Amino acid sequence: MSDRSFFPFRKPRLTNVRSHSYQSRITNQLHRLGGSYDWDRVAFTMDPKLSKAVIETFCRLHEDGIIYRANRLVNWCIKLNTTLSNLEVEQKQLTGRTLLNIPGYDAKERFEFGVITSFAYPIEGSDEKIVVATTRPETMLGDTAVAVHPDDPRYTHLHGKFVVHPFVPNRRIPIVCDSIIVDMEFGTGAVKITPAHDPNDYEVGVRHNLEFINILNDDGTLNANAGVLFEGVKRFHARNKVVQLLKEKGLFVEVKDNPMQIPICRCLSCPSYCNLELTTLTSKSGDVIEPVLKPQWWVNCKPLAEEAIKAILLILFLSLHLLNKYFLAHKSWRTAHNAQTIRERLVSLARRHSRLVYLSSALVGPPMPSLLCSH
Repeated sequence: MSDRSFFPFRKPRLTNVRSHSYQSRITNQLHRLGGSYDWDRVAFTMDPKLSKAVIETFCRLHEDGIIYRANRLVNWCIKLNTTLSNLEVEQKQLTGRTLLNIPGYDAKERFEFGVITSFAYPIEGSDEKIVVATTRPETMLGDTAVAVHPDDPRYTHLHGKFVVHPFVPNRRIPIVCDSIIVDMEFGTGAVKITPAHDPNDYEVGVRHNLEFINILNDDGTLNANAGVLFEGVKRFHARNKVVQLLKEKGLFVEVKDNPMQIPICRCLSCPSYCNLELTTLTSKSGDVIEPVLKPQWWVNCKPLAEEAIKAILLILFLSLHLLNKYFLAHKSWRTAHNAQTIRERLVSLARRHSRLVYLSSALVGPPMPSLLCSH
């Protein structure tokens, strides 16, 4: 049994003034929408009674294996110092070289995005080099492999060999064969792998049992894993420094325009979780999101999806003679397909409490008072 005294969420920091302000705003919106609820039973989600139900629900879901703890890549916003769900991340499209100001840096500083930088790794025990490319040069400090296609004749002689990291001398980086991540026709046909800071590289790391090296502190500075030259350096300053030192070592190859997307924070969460003032409740932090390996709480959606599939198929079977054939073939089957391809979902910090309040009503108590219909 889980310890009910343990609660893995931050304690609410909303003042009574703020909570009443939000409650009044929400209630007025529901009135205007024509909602007919039992207004005598309105409750705030952070009330002690509901919080107790949330703790009980969380523990039960954890005991049942629905909610679990795992080390995975998350969207880390350095400005807000919190994890964001995919819905809170906006993909900013760049057509080529673009200079951007980043929160937490001097207003006059601009950092280069929309380019791809090529550099060479020396092959261990020879004068040969292998060229890779990246849109985030600073992540090479967390590289733990170079991937090539197993059928690429250019690199057959390098299978199983190692490259030498130019800034972390004690790190031997293996050359692995991977036909999934590598496209022989793209670039040099060699791909740097940073499992702890890139979603695609994470999958490569799992397939080849690579080391996962996190080089980033929560405040956006690099940690000791990045080497003595970069420890304590801010991430985008480190980007410039990596390129500069690569040039000094004769390992820099080229930089060229590269249309791309960069993930930007558009968190609209409650200021009690994001440390924002009330006046900036609907503001974006505008920070560039970093994929970082962190222990988080996740929801195992597979068993939930299986039950949803059964319900959909049952409806289809029983209602076949009543429903429009197009609706059956297109809409419902599409829903069933989406359910079959469901993936685990991150328990978003800013929404954990309120969502579990709703779940708790089904497990340990009556429905949410504010949602009880008077009819």
